[in-house]
Amino acid sequence: MKVLWGKEISVPKDKAKGDGKLFAVLVEVADIAKIATDMHDRITETSWLNDLDVIDRTTFTATSAKTIEKLVECISSRRSDPLSEDFGEYLISDVALEALHSQYQHKKVPLAELLKEKISGNAGFDFHTETQFNVIAYGESKYSGSSTRYSDALKQISEFIQDKKDDIDLRLLNSFVSKDAVNNHIAGKKAYSAAFSINAKDPELIMNNVAASDYVMNLLACENLFLIGVVVNA
Repeated sequence: MKVLWGKEISVPKDKAKGDGKLFAVLVEVADIAKIATDMHDRITETSWLNDLDVIDRTTFTATSAKTIEKLVECISSRRSDPLSEDFGEYLISDVALEALHSQYQHKKVPLAELLKEKISGNAGFDFHTETQFNVIAYGESKYSGSSTRYSDALKQISEFIQDKKDDIDLRLLNSFVSKDAVNNHIAGKKAYSAAFSINAKDPELIMNNVAASDYVMNLLACENLFLIGVVVNA
């Protein structure tokens, strides 16, 4: 993974629905084999369970076991189908977590599918982080081998907010984020992350278009919005 750039983007106050700050990161991935190996190691490395109390450790050990098996199978199968949609979405989520951690010092939370009972296709946010200002960022990832799906990611976030999926996820996240982050959520301070693959000759233009879109303007009632564009050179 190579972070090409990361920056805060100025937002026209007359267009944004709130005073949230907008950040964008453009990432390039090329060595899919290495990334798949790194993803495998991160998913199967379960030391995060050790810091939990006995009840949470028992619960999350059970809920994560089949999902880990499913994700490992998905990562392994990419040898015959290098970028299936399932593998692609895990890839985008994983890259987003790493980019937010390295670029903005976010604390990473285990992938959402490891924390929920559903083995795949969880009906909620795909990944979570805690910002350096103790605000939970709820992330959605989208992958396509032929198109750029930023609108799908941003629309999904809006729908999840309307359906209070972030509030639903809070109970699970309570074991992985700070008490300040939980209190900030309860007080209405939330952040969101949209991560998406880019299929275009000019990724810079795509990122500019995303940042200026109505989808983004409508979401800036939150504290922070993070856009992670991922150029996949398979």
